[in-house]
Amino acid sequence: MRILLINPPYPVCESLTMPLGLLYLGARLEEAGNQVFLEDIQLCRSPVSQIKQTLKTIRPQVVGITSFSINLPIASKILQTVKRLNPDAVTVWGGPMFPLMTRISSIIIPGLMWLSGGRGRKLWWRSWID
Repeated sequence: MRILLINPPYPVCESLTMPLGLLYLGARLEEAGNQVFLEDIQLCRSPVSQIKQTLKTIRPQVVGITSFSINLPIASKILQTVKRLNPDAVTVWGGPMFPLMTRISSIIIPGLMWLSGGRGRKLWWRSWID
């Protein structure tokens, strides 16, 4: 399975490193036999355009994104773009914002399928929202 993991941009740049959680998750997914792609767009001036190009190139079956409160709006915009351009892709949104996202994800991204929490060890199907 082709899996794309995205580190979205931040309005304030405090760290220029890939989040460790995405790296751990990517390693576990590769160990399970998946083809994993990491897209770090922290410093990208046009993240939506970059994601559009990446989707055309990779054609992922699963797309995951991490988010903090500071980059929630751009993460939402990126996942909306993913669902518009690749409606069959399974979408997963995770990160420290998970407790809040369970309450607001239906408002932000109608097509979101899964939420991740517990450092990527738990997945919740969004059926309670649909």
